[in-house]
Amino acid sequence: MLLPAYQKGFISLADGARIPYVSTGAGEIPVVLVPGAGDGFRTVADAAFALAWLYRARARRYRVLFLSRREPLPPGFTMTQHAADFAFAVRALGVGRAVWECNSAAGPIGQHLAVTQPDLVGALVLTCTLHRASPETGRVVGYWIDCARQGRWQDLAWSAIEYTYRPQTVARYRLIKPLLPLVVRPPRQPERLPNLLEMLLDLDQSNLLPRITQPVFVAGGADDRVIPASVQREMAALIPGSRLKLYEGYGHGNDQENPQYHADFDRFVEQVWEVGA
Repeated sequence: MLLPAYQKGFISLADGARIPYVSTGAGEIPVVLVPGAGDGFRTVADAAFALAWLYRARARRYRVLFLSRREPLPPGFTMTQHAADFAFAVRALGVGRAVWECNSAAGPIGQHLAVTQPDLVGALVLTCTLHRASPETGRVVGYWIDCARQGRWQDLAWSAIEYTYRPQTVARYRLIKPLLPLVVRPPRQPERLPNLLEMLLDLDQSNLLPRITQPVFVAGGADDRVIPASVQREMAALIPGSRLKLYEGYGHGNDQENPQYHADFDRFVEQVWEVGA
């Protein structure tokens, strides 16, 4: 499929900040996708071409809206505040009720939206994500924060590759590792990534999850080294009626590497949207 048409822009907020967005696709079902920590390197507007290409198959079936966190992103910004930002953005864009796919660090935002803005969340997909920080997550995230604060962007990028992808994928990246100094540059807003990650360190939304009433699909890699499978199982168990699938042989990059996940995403959306619509 050729590159689908896409549009990028910004939603202005009352305090002068703005929310970057990218929209693509012309399908009947609206899907809102919120990225994980990669949003700290580049906003969706910065990565618009790449997103349109990577999600070109989705554009045939859905109307896809990619949303970034606000810029600038101040320290101490909470999941509740992020949820309020995104609710404002989708209302401003006239999206209405949608399927929300929230990846990794964005999962807790989707959990808040499902509870506080139920008219906007018809179904929720929580992929490679968490409701509380485990010691394993704290160690990885803490290292990434240290790298960002110290300006060690190449170390951070390589660590993210090693922790995200399957060994065979990491082996391919290793061939181009000497080129990292040429391709990894400091982000436009260096404080964005550590400010995004720090909110995960003391995270615990266990009490919020039983209040989610929408259909929920929890999907992740059984070999995730950033967010352990045990945390994802616990999260699914706390959400009434949720569906859980952990894919053997995949890790934190399951949503990027595993075609079966995308097939299961389509199946879940078709089932729940027929009921919901």
